[in-house]
Amino acid sequence: MDFIIYKNNKLSFSKLKGIKTGLIFFFILATGLFLTNSNFSFASDNEKRIIGIDYGPFRKGQDPSKGVFPSSLQLCEDMEILKHVADIIRIYSVDHGHEEILKCAADAGIEVVTGAWLTHNEKNNHEQIENLVRIANTYNNIPFIVVGNEGIFRFGKGWPEGYAKGVVIEHIKRIKQQVDCPVTTSEPWSIWRDNPDLVHAVDFIFLNIHPYWEEIDIDKAIDHTFNKFMEIKNKYKFKKIIISETGWPSDGDANGASVASIENQKKFLEGFLELAKKEKIDFFFFSAFDEEYKVKEPNRVGPHWGIYFADGTKKHYIDTLKDKTDSFPEIMPIISINQDQKIRGRR
Repeated sequence: MDFIIYKNNKLSFSKLKGIKTGLIFFFILATGLFLTNSNFSFASDNEKRIIGIDYGPFRKGQDPSKGVFPSSLQLCEDMEILKHVADIIRIYSVDHGHEEILKCAADAGIEVVTGAWLTHNEKNNHEQIENLVRIANTYNNIPFIVVGNEGIFRFGKGWPEGYAKGVVIEHIKRIKQQVDCPVTTSEPWSIWRDNPDLVHAVDFIFLNIHPYWEEIDIDKAIDHTFNKFMEIKNKYKFKKIIISETGWPSDGDANGASVASIENQKKFLEGFLELAKKEKIDFFFFSAFDEEYKVKEPNRVGPHWGIYFADGTKKHYIDTLKDKTDSFPEIMPIISINQDQKIRGRR
């Protein structure tokens, strides 16, 4: 019997075996936990929410496809910035020195949601998963782990690096037997809607909602995000839901009615933070820093999702996600920032 306890801004996980049925049901009644597909989810309105940010570490001139990766010093510099932005970050893989992020984050008091980047290549998947399991059992600042990101979605589109739903479900089942923390995967909201067997396999739903990619006008983007979140929440009432990605690009080409601009990114960020506070939504905002190597992604928006430029310059006077959601002060209007006004330590 698996229990997920949501407490003190992190998910903890425990397995109970060999306990008599009567004792289990007594525990359920006493604590108010809700049963769903052998998973229990508990959360109180008074408990601190997850307010996180998605993090890619690559700076100007760095590119994983070319084997150019950040140094340990640069990763630690980033954690010194991000500890003021959020208490928890999400990374997408643990290879090529990314394990150093966990060490730097621990020193900065940051939790790290750690992922395995899966593809159609099972040799790569085996290495990613082996690393993920080892790291999850080594570090104590990992609240949960993520097996793959949007691979089912890519597979359905016939895009590179996709994988079948059954592949990730089998990986999740095996990994859950090897770690003591919650296990999930990350997919767009529509994949969760259409695949209840995937919902059954994970400990909680981790969903991406990107109104830009759905050609939604910026003035309708916040309502769209909330509506899709509620659609999944209403369908799977007793499954915990966390938004794994949402955001808006600050530059690039329009996608239908979705216009990429720094003004629209600011508008979406402000509106989403207000929504998250009001509705008590757990989330990871996409993303921390611009990553210039993503120039080949569609609509030229790939390098422009960060709330900071690649050099550490702030795009907006929104210094932290934490303050804006816990006690939402007046947000200063966007202004032109001189390139010399950079965050110390990211060059």
